[in-house]
Amino acid sequence: MPVPIVYRKSAEGAIATYSYLDIAEGTGIAKFYLAQSVATATLSQILTGDSTMNTTEEAGGSTLGRIYTLSPAGTINFDLSPFNTPKRIKGTGYFDFEAVAESGTRLLKIQIKKVSGGVETDVSSEVIVSIGTASDRFLAKLPITTQINFAKGDILRLSLTSSDDFNIKFGTDPQGNSAGAPVAVNDTKSTLSVPFALDL
Repeated sequence: MPVPIVYRKSAEGAIATYSYLDIAEGTGIAKFYLAQSVATATLSQILTGDSTMNTTEEAGGSTLGRIYTLSPAGTINFDLSPFNTPKRIKGTGYFDFEAVAESGTRLLKIQIKKVSGGVETDVSSEVIVSIGTASDRFLAKLPITTQINFAKGDILRLSLTSSDDFNIKFGTDPQGNSAGAPVAVNDTKSTLSVPFALDL
């Protein structure tokens, strides 16, 4: 007698895989890339998880370029798209980037923030990095000591502030292409790594 074929009435739930270290720490690290986008002549600074995006304009060509120029005493925010589901963040974030100052040694203030209903809240401690006139690569450690809860619709933000008298330039091309003259930033890929709490 043949064995009857039985089909399940419901499918298995989604399967997620994590590294052993992630499970041990109870976090999953998500990497986001700094990028610039333009729509209806409006330039936006964004965080994206898509590393295949490519900013094609060379530095010095137009405002949409592989390099962002942070003006003196200025702040620029790179925002992730609003979350579709609640998230929890705690641990240590890292901002990996290459930058150069137009003159002398300039200070760059780095901080992760949360935007909820238009209200900005600090997520990480503020870290200050000294940028020189020779392009160099930096890794800024951003401690998130208290668990931060993000509701649906909240936005994760990377905030960068220059408090000095000359511009600071850094990359905004997820592909990491060279910017060329007049800015000597060889690797234009800038990444933000964020520790999300895992539901295990």
